[in-house]
Amino acid sequence: DRLVAIVQQSEDITVQIRQRRLMETVRQSAEAVSGMSFFSYDPATDRFTRGGEIDAMFGFEPDEAGPMAAPFFARIVPEDLPAVHQEVERAFASGAGTSASYDYRVAIPYDPRLRYIRVRAGVERDPKDGILKLFGAFIDLTDLEHSRQQLRELSERNAALVVESNHRIKNSLAIASAMLSYPMQASDDPVVRQTLAAASTRIMAIADVHG
Repeated sequence: DRLVAIVQQSEDITVQIRQRRLMETVRQSAEAVSGMSFFSYDPATDRFTRGGEIDAMFGFEPDEAGPMAAPFFARIVPEDLPAVHQEVERAFASGAGTSASYDYRVAIPYDPRLRYIRVRAGVERDPKDGILKLFGAFIDLTDLEHSRQQLRELSERNAALVVESNHRIKNSLAIASAMLSYPMQASDDPVVRQTLAAASTRIMAIADVHG
């Protein structure tokens, strides 16, 4: 046998390459702006393909957690974990095109603060291997949730200060009203007594408002 010819077929894939690069740029920009990081997950094998930002969200160093999802599930707050598994199972039971949505807290061993994570995803077949997987994005809501908690605490503290302030003002006005009763009782002038009684009534009306 000997080689007699080589048949070569050329195809211009410039457009496809440019489109792929454009989509990758858009994806990276979306991650940078929104704090999102994309992933794919195969529950049958526990294979978890994700960006490095997700490892950081869970407190892992690069390549520390390995390719499986188990180390990540282990850091989810235990009382949040059943709802996560139920949502993933529900989505896969419904098949391709099903959306999945869940929020949970993450406890990192060396960090006393909890992390708050939101996942938005959908079940689709991977075009590379045809396997049904969960594709989506992780969103780190930790800073937002901590700010919300601080605002709530500040609001509660301000409300307590208002209550305490009203209580003290009411007591002070009650004392002022009581002090008017002494000259009112001591005076024989009906005009003076009437004027002081009216002033006392007005003061107590204001005190009632603060009460």
